[in-house]
Amino acid sequence: MSESKKKEKFKLHWGWGLFIAYTLFVIVTVWFVFFTTHQDEDLVTQDYYEKTLTYEQHIDEQRRALKLKDPVTWKLDSHHTNITFNYPVAGVKGQILFYRPSDARLDKKISITPDGKNRQEISLRSFDRGLWEIKVNWKANGKTYYQQARLVLNNNS
Repeated sequence: MSESKKKEKFKLHWGWGLFIAYTLFVIVTVWFVFFTTHQDEDLVTQDYYEKTLTYEQHIDEQRRALKLKDPVTWKLDSHHTNITFNYPVAGVKGQILFYRPSDARLDKKISITPDGKNRQEISLRSFDRGLWEIKVNWKANGKTYYQQARLVLNNNS
């Protein structure tokens, strides 16, 4: 067999090239659709759209909290097992949200219940290690306030 006939045997016809390209395109597209439909879609909160309607009120609450001489403060103990909240006045009502950005199922809502010294201690032993956001919504003297901070719980605690 001559050299030119051997080369012709292994020559890929343009129709086959088109078929292979189209088949690969379909396979990648089907894989992409399958992959994207099986991803978790956690919104920041379940009532995300309703909360956007009250966004301006939320901004006003943050501004009021920033203007306070004595805002709500919190301190993490050295072992990362407890956090203590200090409230500026007696009679504070509200809620503390420990928000876990990576997994909404781990979020924890805790009612504000200060003791006689306007403090509240919360155990963090049941909390997973990693990044948390603390969101404090509180009311005192007829006004509402909002404060937020990040908390990182270490693995070595």
